[in-house]
Amino acid sequence: MSVTVKVISSRHELLDFAYFPIRIYSREKHRPWTTPDEMLNMLSFWNTYWLKAKYKCFLAVDNGQIVGRLTAIYDPRTPKTGFFGALEIVEDMEEAAENLFKAAEEWLIVQGAEEITGPATFNTNQQVGLLIDGFDEPPQPFIPYNPPYYRRLLEEYGFTKLNDLLSYKYSADQDLPAVINKVAGRAAQKTGLLMRSLKVTSLSREVETIRLILNESMAENWGYIPLSRQEVEGMLYFCLSRGDPSLVLTIFIDSEPAAFSMSLPGSAKYCARLALLGVVPRFRLKGLEALLFQKTQSILSSKGYKIIEASQISENNLPMLKLIPKLENSRLIKRHRYYRKDL
Repeated sequence: MSVTVKVISSRHELLDFAYFPIRIYSREKHRPWTTPDEMLNMLSFWNTYWLKAKYKCFLAVDNGQIVGRLTAIYDPRTPKTGFFGALEIVEDMEEAAENLFKAAEEWLIVQGAEEITGPATFNTNQQVGLLIDGFDEPPQPFIPYNPPYYRRLLEEYGFTKLNDLLSYKYSADQDLPAVINKVAGRAAQKTGLLMRSLKVTSLSREVETIRLILNESMAENWGYIPLSRQEVEGMLYFCLSRGDPSLVLTIFIDSEPAAFSMSLPGSAKYCARLALLGVVPRFRLKGLEALLFQKTQSILSSKGYKIIEASQISENNLPMLKLIPKLENSRLIKRHRYYRKDL
C-alpha cells in the first residue's frame, strides 16, 4: 500500500473533500453536524475569516480512492501556532493519517508556525476538539463528532493533550438551586440594568455590541482569539439560520454592554444547547451570570425544551464546573480533547 497526499487545486477536488465524510459515517449511528454544503461555504472565499487567515486542504489517496482528508490553517493572530481540522480518515489507514499530518506540518512550518494544534475548524474560537468519550450521545450544533479510532491515530502520531472540553446535560424544567435564584433576583433589581433578546432588525448594531462583550469577557479563556466584526457577523448569521433570536440575550448596565449568552436548538426537538455565556470583567460578581442562566432556562422551559446541554466547558473553567454538577439530573456526557505537537 502506498498512500499519496495531494493539495486540492480544482472545484472537483474541493467537492471530493466536502463529500468524503459520507463514506465514513454512512454506517454510523450518529453523523457530524457540519454538512458538505456547510463545509463548502466555510472554505469559500466569501467567508470573511479568510481575510485574516489562510489554509490548505489535503486529500489522501490510495490506489485512486480517497481515504482521508485534512486542512491546515494559519492565522497570523497566533503566529507560532498552526491548526489542523476537517479530519476524516478511513479506519485502519494509519499511513493515510501519518502522511496527511506530515503534509500539514510541512506547510505550517513554511508559514512560520512552531506547533500544530487541533482539531479546530478553523481556530480555537470555532468547532474544536476530538470526541474521546460520549459516542452514544447525539451531536449538537457546531460540536464535533468523530469515530472512536481517531484518538488512536492522533496519539500514535505523537499528538498530546493540551486541554479537555466537558459537556453536561441537565433538566430544563427544574427548580434552580436557591442560591442561583437569590443571586439572580438581586441582580435583576439593580438600577440601570436592561436585559433583552437579540434585535434582528438592527443586527449591525448588535454585532458590534456582542463583539465588544465577547472580546472582553472571553479574553482570559483558554484558546480564545479576539474576534473581528466580520467574524461575529458571520457567526450570528450562521447561528440565526438555525437558531432562535429569543435565545440570544444581552445585558446592559447604564447603557453599557455587560454580559451575553447564546443558546441554540439542539439535534432533538426537546433538547437545546447553551453555547456561550460571558460577562465583561468589571461587571462580574454582580450576579449577571446567574441572571443569564436563570433567564435562559426560563425561556427554554417555556418553549417546551426538556433537556439543556452545556457544551465544551474547559476543564480550567472552575466556576462553571462547580455550578453545573449542582443542577438536578446533571451528568457529564461528553469529553472532547484538544491536542498539540511541536513542529
